Amino acid sequence: MRRLTEIGWGEEVEIMSSCAWWEWSQFKDLKLVGQSKKLADYAWNGIKDRLVEFLKEQKRQRLDWLKHKVLQEQTIPCAGQLSHVPPVEDLIWDTPFEEKLNADNLQPKLSEYLSSIIAEWKPAKIQELVEIMRKSGITEATASDLKLAKSGFRCSNCKEKMHYPQMFFHHCFVCYSPDSSVSKRLWTWYGYSY
Repeated sequence: MRRLTEIGWGEEVEIMSSCAWWEWSQFKDLKLVGQSKKLADYAWNGIKDRLVEFLKEQKRQRLDWLKHKVLQEQTIPCAGQLSHVPPVEDLIWDTPFEEKLNADNLQPKLSEYLSSIIAEWKPAKIQELVEIMRKSGITEATASDLKLAKSGFRCSNCKEKMHYPQMFFHHCFVCYSPDSSVSKRLWTWYGYSY
């Protein structure tokens, strides 16, 4: 541990051991680590690179897992969903044909609406899920019931099973064409896009 700390990996080893990260047992069981005799300099130089590679991979996996967890907890609309929100839809359709729509000219226009859209979007989508639960027979369902293990959902398009908040990252939710509540002008556009 001392030598790994000296080369900047002590914190990662500490994280692995303290939060029961699943690879901790693999690290402890490595022949390179689990030796009872004192580690000589020449032996350390022989195992250091392999240990560092192992720790780099574990750190990458841990950070990927944390990033995924944070994204799941944030639950914000994707670009496809944003395009169906009235202010954004109006912005797209009311832009003159000659004006090019790209990130550079959309970003300033969207920034004016984005925070309010996001603030309204998540509660509305949660309420839609609660309504689905109520229609399926759980008449007393509330938003807190979404986090229960028994609260399972099935995609009406591909039939995949999922739990809250997986549906917000599900490929059908992100990519599927709009439902009947979307304005006729988008239906027209989608009709021509096939």
